Amino acid sequence: MKHTIKFKDHGQDFLEWDVKDGVVVACRPFQAWAWKRTKVDMTKAKEGQLLPIITTSGEAMTIKHPIAEIRKER
Repeated sequence: MKHTIKFKDHGQDFLEWDVKDGVVVACRPFQAWAWKRTKVDMTKAKEGQLLPIITTSGEAMTIKHPIAEIRKER
């Protein structure tokens, strides 16, 4: 299943991630190079909350921009 995560706009270079099977496959409008292949536990993704991730280098961190919306797609 694919999800689109929209982040609240705090002036950052990324506003949306497409996540398929727990992995970021697209990032808009910028920084795809930085976020693609990042691991996301969608069971912890909630609107209004900060998103915990595991980077491609294996570092566990939290995105500091709250989730504004999550859309599910097939």
